[in-house]
Amino acid sequence: MIAIQITEKGHGNQWWKDLLSLYMKEGEPFEIHCWKNEKEEIASALQYGTLEETNWEYGEVIKGILTVEFIHGILEWNGTEDDVYEKLTPYFTLQVGKVCSEHYGTEIYLEQEPEKEEKIQRILDGISAYASISEYRKEQDR
Repeated sequence: MIAIQITEKGHGNQWWKDLLSLYMKEGEPFEIHCWKNEKEEIASALQYGTLEETNWEYGEVIKGILTVEFIHGILEWNGTEDDVYEKLTPYFTLQVGKVCSEHYGTEIYLEQEPEKEEKIQRILDGISAYASISEYRKEQDR
């Protein structure tokens, strides 16, 4: 598993789009977490999924299946930067297959896949000056 934490704001979200595009495939399930006050983001996610029953008092969870339209929309989103967060994605959490994007894309956890290794390494090399990157091996791989 690779863990990425962005440590410096102001570098945009193209690297995030490049990385997620390696994992987002039509027909795969997704899960989105939004804070309850993120009405626009919840409405956006509900275009592609359904609200799930949870005991998360402060937020909403939406689950669905990736469509071409959803993938295109998320990969076209330009990100925002405010005083508190740099949002590389509109969603607090986006989980797709073997990748989980947390804290608006500033933390990423992904499973390494051999066929994607070279492309992933190029992306990691490109963000290494402003990200903390750690690699963990599963217990059975040690």
